[in-house]
Formats: sequence, structure tokens, C-alpha cells
Amino acid sequence: RALDAGADFVVAPSFSPEVVRLAQAADVLVIPGVITPTECVDAWALGVKMLKIFPIGNLGVDYFASVRGPLDHIKFICNGGMNGENAPQFIKAGAVAVGMAAWVTGDGTWPLETIRQRARIVRQGVDAVRSGQPLVTV
Repeated sequence: RALDAGADFVVAPSFSPEVVRLAQAADVLVIPGVITPTECVDAWALGVKMLKIFPIGNLGVDYFASVRGPLDHIKFICNGGMNGENAPQFIKAGAVAVGMAAWVTGDGTWPLETIRQRARIVRQGVDAVRSGQPLVTV
């Protein structure tokens, strides 16, 4: 449906060779979700250059670094369980991006100031990573 609607890219929750092939046939960037090294290698074999490793937060940065180590030719987006404290650690470990919308915005009932505060924490983490300064901890 995303392709029919004119999507420029597709981010999937899991790795499906069929979804990858459909997106590639439509010349659309596809970023499948993976969690195991086998899924990473299988996706790479189909020509995927960027993967969403999900859910990674509870597995930790050491697991991500272990997966990424021999697969450093693949770009990874870390998603699932990211927060203001661990997201910068995943970036330092080699993630090109992190997804943390749920941590920033909550369930839709949070006060706006809470969302702003969390957005500031994210910004501080991004700035620290970019500048090479020590990371801000929450």
C-alpha cells in the first residue's frame, strides 16, 4: 500500500524478502527491521544497504556493537527501547540514526512541557555526539 500511495521509502518492522523485492522493483529505498546477524546478512544479500535493528534497546549497546562489528559495511538505525540516556551510546557505537519517538512523545497524554524537556535531552545528546564532547546523562 505504501508503494501505491507514492512512498519515497519504506521502513518495515521486520525483514521480508518479498517486501524488499517489491520496493526495489519500484526504485524505492527499503529499510527492513532485523534483530539477528543472519537477518542482516540475508537483507544485505538482497542489496539492502540500511537496516533498522529492532527492538534493540533492551538487548543493549554491547549486542548492537557485536552485530555491527563484522557488518560495518551496513548502515544501522537503532529502534525500540531508545531513550535519552542510551541513544547517544548507540550512535557512538556506529548507528547512523536512532528512532525514539515513543520516548519523546509518550502515549499522547503527556503535558507539552514533558515532551519539550525530552526533546531538549535528545538535542543535547545529538550535539554532544557531533562535537565529540562527553555525553549528557539523564
